[in-house]
Amino acid sequence: MSGDDRPDKLGAISLARHGRPVVRRQGWMDWKGFNEWWHSYETQGLDPTSTAPDNLRQEAQNSNVLMSSPIARARETARAVCGDCPVEVSELFLEAPLPAPPMPIVMPVDFWWVTGRFYWWLGFTGDFESRREVEARAELAADRVIEAAEIGDVLVCAHGWFNRMVGRRLKRRGWRIAHNGGDAYWGWRKYLPPR
Repeated sequence: MSGDDRPDKLGAISLARHGRPVVRRQGWMDWKGFNEWWHSYETQGLDPTSTAPDNLRQEAQNSNVLMSSPIARARETARAVCGDCPVEVSELFLEAPLPAPPMPIVMPVDFWWVTGRFYWWLGFTGDFESRREVEARAELAADRVIEAAEIGDVLVCAHGWFNRMVGRRLKRRGWRIAHNGGDAYWGWRKYLPPR
């Protein structure tokens, strides 16, 4: 990582989604099976054939601060884009959960993925972190990345849905998107500080 100290202005903040994980979103299961699948998904790292794009590697090299979720796929993403650079690992950047509601049906993983997010957004939590708790954590994560931006440019390797939650909070605080790489694996968005 490189860059100079900038005490008089804030650096940019980039929020990157992890690379493609080993665990695939496939198969049919009931709601209990999906919750077990989700727990397995949360413990697995990256597919070894999934490689970081050059523009994200360059963004990491230009960053002064690199942060990551503690989940293996996010930590491995940070390592893939910046090698042995120091990384601040924080539970602030954990993904928002996907609790499947108890429904007596067998459906594909993607059905449970969408249904779980929809029900979680409406307030269903099962044994998982609630939407209100995750929203409070997203506020703290936004505070933390803005604080880190006092040092210079920041890159966070985390998760798609949670990155969007943090990004919305940055935009509310006047940060603006300079790069929108979407929500696919390895996708990232770069936010510039308020004018």
